[in-house]
Amino acid sequence: LEPAVVRGDSYEYTLSLVNNGPRTAKDISVYATVPDSVVLSGFSLTPEAQKADTVFWKTDSLIAGQSLTITYQALLTPTLPFVPFPLPAIAMASAANDTLLANNSDSVTVYGIDRYKTPRPKAYDITVNMISLTDTSIIVDDKLFSAARPGEDYIYQISIANLGGGRADTAVVTQILPDSVIYTGASLPFLTREQQTIRWQLLNLDAGETRTIQVDVSLPQQLPLDIDPRISAVTVDAKNDSVFENNSAADTVMVLFPAPPAPQPFIEAMPVEIQVRDAIEIRVMVDVEIFQWDLFVYFADGSTDSTYADDFIATNALLPGEWFDVEPLFTDTEFKTLSKTEQIRFEIRVIDFYGQHASAETAVTIKSFNDMVLDRNQFRPGLGDPLIINFRLSSNRVAQLDVYDVAGRHITKLSEEFYPAGWNVFSWNGLTRTGLMVGSGVYIITIRSGEYKDWKKFMIVR
Repeated sequence: LEPAVVRGDSYEYTLSLVNNGPRTAKDISVYATVPDSVVLSGFSLTPEAQKADTVFWKTDSLIAGQSLTITYQALLTPTLPFVPFPLPAIAMASAANDTLLANNSDSVTVYGIDRYKTPRPKAYDITVNMISLTDTSIIVDDKLFSAARPGEDYIYQISIANLGGGRADTAVVTQILPDSVIYTGASLPFLTREQQTIRWQLLNLDAGETRTIQVDVSLPQQLPLDIDPRISAVTVDAKNDSVFENNSAADTVMVLFPAPPAPQPFIEAMPVEIQVRDAIEIRVMVDVEIFQWDLFVYFADGSTDSTYADDFIATNALLPGEWFDVEPLFTDTEFKTLSKTEQIRFEIRVIDFYGQHASAETAVTIKSFNDMVLDRNQFRPGLGDPLIINFRLSSNRVAQLDVYDVAGRHITKLSEEFYPAGWNVFSWNGLTRTGLMVGSGVYIITIRSGEYKDWKKFMIVR
């Protein structure tokens, strides 16, 4: 079922433009082709220009989620070459920072008909298809498109088939070439040509027969960098055709421009040397506008953290030339190996709007030292808090804590365990490991861990 209008009557076009996000679209241009045999009027938004078969609108911006609707009236002329007569219309939109080009165009075909004539009896089914033949193909949003560079030639191949039922005496093929595409010739002489609209006439197309029209075109050498994809539409009309759904086709050719230099991201980590468990400040910058960015953290044991600052990344688009302080501070600064120093590497990865990838790295060195401190030098067991032993290790390893009297006799072992690098805390209640109270006197707490040995003197008062 196709939309139709009686010749001499008017109808309305509705053009809807939607910004699906996530950012404000800027410098928006909208183009609409005017079907043959119609006159347009009553624009809800005054066009910037109307030239031949093209109407042009422009708007400065459209925020994410916002839509713009344009309506205009079309008057169908009383005189048509034949009925039903196809009236193909195409609309295209572009924005300076648009990232998805595959959904920037749409088309609709209205058929001009006689008011009182009944549909013709089924006789045959004419169908049309069109593909572009270029030297290059690219993938955009998981879809494969033909592509051409400024100054290159390429071919549109139009196939018209009679799927059966009877012989088509006459079929008219109409192709609307995109703007900025230059027609250079075709394998079949055209019937008419009006600027970018070309028609051919096929005679006596038998049931089961397929004919092909090769259309030679080229792209100009000079094209603006923000040019839309080149979308061409084709329709076929035959007097006794019975199925209209397969009477139109469209094809998209992407324009490939020389890519600019790859983006240059920057990343800094401060301070460049820290103690275990210290926090690290990260800041990043880019030199050009980018489409996507992410941060990766690499540890000395070979593990990777790709989730750091994901919330910050999701809500901050980097602006060229501006440093951004990443939130939160990075705090996963424990030693991951048995080394006495480790490096943490931070990497920023970016993708620009041309699909070019770039990255940059920086590193921070983590160190620790051996040390032991008692929270007091006089300890009263049972009359307050336990004795707190603070000790720092220069690497992840086993440490042993013991208590001796001043004569060198071993009183008790407090601990022999694996401890992480950096500061650790052990609390002692004044009892031996078997539960006996250690009497009043002067004692020594010792620590032994690898090559590190230290001691601290204190007094027990009961």
